[in-house]
Amino acid sequence: MDEVFQILLQIHEIDLKAADIAKKLASIDSGDTLRRQIAEAKKLLDSSESAIESVNAEILDAELKLKTIEDKKKNFERKLYAGEVTNPKELASIEKEIELLGKQRGDLDERLLGLYDTRDQHKSQADKLRRIMQDLSSKLEKVSAEYASASKTLNAEISLLRVDREKKVALITDKALLQRYETLRNRYKDTGLAKAIDGKCSACRISLTPFIIRQLKERGHATCESCARILVMVPATSEKENESEES
Repeated sequence: MDEVFQILLQIHEIDLKAADIAKKLASIDSGDTLRRQIAEAKKLLDSSESAIESVNAEILDAELKLKTIEDKKKNFERKLYAGEVTNPKELASIEKEIELLGKQRGDLDERLLGLYDTRDQHKSQADKLRRIMQDLSSKLEKVSAEYASASKTLNAEISLLRVDREKKVALITDKALLQRYETLRNRYKDTGLAKAIDGKCSACRISLTPFIIRQLKERGHATCESCARILVMVPATSEKENESEES
């Protein structure tokens, strides 16, 4: 195998390692799901607190009306029982007014009981949501710390690989070949090169034609007719493909 392809093979191995690390990094829980759950819980909590404020306003209004009704009723009752009014017609009117105010007070009492119950329900829901948010926030704190630690380690590994890659790339004299490799690598999101193993392309797993096998034997490299990756022939004693390349 030409030296340029040997270097390209080294770049290929680096890219596979980097792609594998990137997959690991993407698979780590960054806490995004927990953040969404916290945001949803916060939205529901805001709604509950808004509902509590609205009900409190209704309760205050109803309590003020109730006090006004009770004050009026007491005033009429005082007149009635103090003997201030002696006219039968006026007495009947006061009694009717007291009866009407009593009914209004009863209606308001019933309405207030309903409002108190509604407020209690909203408060209970708000308390539950606060507990949920607290629990989720604790989990997020733990997950975020674990993610920060793991991502720092993995990103450091990627940085080292990137430095090593740049050194190898600088040794490639065939810029057209390098550009072709980079184009294929970007297309497949891993590598632009594959090994010929047991008569198959190690990347796409398609069997190689006799023509391609002959090219590999003669030149040490070829192009996969299926995936278009750069194919190289490696010594039989070479290490087996790692799991990243096999997937």
